Amino acid sequence: MIKSPTVLVASDDAFELATLSAALRLHAINVVAEAQTEEIAQNFYKFLSPEVVIIDLQFASQEALSCK
Repeated sequence: MIKSPTVLVASDDAFELATLSAALRLHAINVVAEAQTEEIAQNFYKFLSPEVVIIDLQFASQEALSCK
């Protein structure tokens, strides 16, 4: 059996976050965390080291892929 990657889902839209996370879990994807703010997403990333991060590109009305 193939091991599912660990996934962090980040979106400021609660419906989008819940729907996407539920859909991934239905397909046996290991969603380790869900974040609604940039700060929470960064903390989850630092402490959980997920293999995959799915980010809303307009996260909190900012560019999600900006370098910090």
